[in-house]
Amino acid sequence: MKDKALTYLSLAMSIVALSYAFWIHKHSEQMAQCALAERERQFVKMAAPKVREVIADFNLRPDSTVNEPTKIEDLFQMMSPIFKLQEPQK
Repeated sequence: MKDKALTYLSLAMSIVALSYAFWIHKHSEQMAQCALAERERQFVKMAAPKVREVIADFNLRPDSTVNEPTKIEDLFQMMSPIFKLQEPQK
């Protein structure tokens, strides 16, 4: 009787482990995308004050369409006045 119970228990554990592996495999791309988006938000949060400082050093105002950047594209949008600068004519 002990051997049958142990056999059924190991079968149940195997089914649970395989189910978990299939679930992880199915959702791995979604979890990776979420992690990447979170890392981008952290990077932008860290870099935004420095970008504002650089813009202020150029005596320019940041692009008013971006209040609080959340993506890297927003950081570049904030720096658009710097990109519009032209070198002096000789």
